Amino acid sequence: MGVLLLYTQHMKLSQPRRWDWSSAVLLFFMIQVATARLAVTHWTEFLFIAQTLALLGVVLGLALGYSQFKKRSLLSLLFGYTITFIPWQFALVIKDVLLSERLASVSGRLLFSIALFFQDEAVEDGLLFVAVISTLVWFLSIASGYLWTRHENYLGAVLPGGLFILAIHIYDQAVVSRIWLLAFYILMALFLLGQHYYRKNRESWQERRVFQMQESNFDLTRGMVITACLLVFVAWTVPASKVGLESAIRTWRRLTQPWRNVEAVFSNAVVGLDAHSVKSIGDLFSSQLRLGTGNPLSKDIVFSVETPDLPEKQPRYYWRGYTYSLYQNHRWYAANSIRSDFLPDSTELLTPNLNINNTGTFTVKTQMRHSLLYTATQPIWVSRAGQIDYAPID
Repeated sequence: MGVLLLYTQHMKLSQPRRWDWSSAVLLFFMIQVATARLAVTHWTEFLFIAQTLALLGVVLGLALGYSQFKKRSLLSLLFGYTITFIPWQFALVIKDVLLSERLASVSGRLLFSIALFFQDEAVEDGLLFVAVISTLVWFLSIASGYLWTRHENYLGAVLPGGLFILAIHIYDQAVVSRIWLLAFYILMALFLLGQHYYRKNRESWQERRVFQMQESNFDLTRGMVITACLLVFVAWTVPASKVGLESAIRTWRRLTQPWRNVEAVFSNAVVGLDAHSVKSIGDLFSSQLRLGTGNPLSKDIVFSVETPDLPEKQPRYYWRGYTYSLYQNHRWYAANSIRSDFLPDSTELLTPNLNINNTGTFTVKTQMRHSLLYTATQPIWVSRAGQIDYAPID
C-alpha cells in the first residue's frame, strides 16, 4: 500500500501541463509583430535573421516551458540550440560556398567589427548590429515562451517584446504609421491578459461548482475583444493635453537619462546603419558628419524664418544646426558636447558675452518634419521644449 501511494503521488507530479493553444498562438504573433517592427526600419541588410530567430525562439521557449525537464537539462538544451541555430542563420548571409567557409567569413567580419568597436572607431559593417540584435531577440523570445508555459507569468511573457518594440520605435519615427504596430502589440497583449484572467476565473468557478452556460464563453470573449479594441483606439486617436504631454516628456527624459549616457558609448557600433532610416525626415545633420556621401538635393523648402526689424542694416544670416570641431576617421564630430533638457520657462541659455547689444525675435516655421532647430548666431531663448547640445568654454 505504501509503495502504491508513493507511485500515485509521483504520477500526479509528472503529468504534463495543460496546453493552451490560443494563448500560445497569441504570444507567437506578439513576438512576430515586435520583430516585424525592426524589419520595417530597413536599417541594414539581413534583419530577417532576427525575425527567423524570434520565430524559432518563441517555439523553443513554449516547448521548454511545457516540458518536464529540470533546470540543468533546460540549460543544456538552451546552449545546444543556441550554438546551432544562431550560426546556422548567419551562415545564410553568404551563399554558394561551403558551410565551413561561410561561417569562417562571417566570424571574421564580426571579429573585425568588434575590434574596431573596442578601438573606439566607427564600425561600417551593419552585420555586427544584426548579430547583437538577433541574439537579443533569440533570448527574449525564449524567455517569453518559457515564462508563459512554465509559470504563467504574464508580465514575463509580455514585457520583453513590449520593451523591444518600444525601443525600436524610439529610434525609428520617420514613418508615423509604423506606430500602429506598437498599438497592435498592445492589443494582443490585452487579449492575452483577458484570456488569462478568464481562465483563472473559470478554474475558480469549477472548484466552487459554479454553473456556466455555453454561451457565456462567447459573450465574455466578445466583450473582452471590444473593450481592448476601444482602449487602444482611444489611446491612439485622442490628442493629449499640452500640460500632460510636457509632463510626460520631462518624466521620460529623466527616466532615460542613464541610457542616453550609454548610448554615446555604442554610437560607433551603429554608424553602418542606413542614416536616412534612423534620422527623422529632414534631419540632414547630427553630432557627426560623414564625408563623401552628400545629402539628397531637392527644391523642397526645409524651413522659413521671419526676421526682426533691426535699427541698422540687416546682416547676412547663417543658419546653424551643428558646429563640428574634430576631424577623425573621415568624419567631422561635434566633440566634447553635453546634452541636457531645455524647458522655456525654467532653463537659461548661458551664451558667451560677445558685446553684441542687438537682439530680435525670429519665428521659425518648418515645412518638413525634423527634430533639429536651425538658428542664427547666439540664440538666447527658444519657445519650444527640447534638448540642447552645448560645449562649455572657459
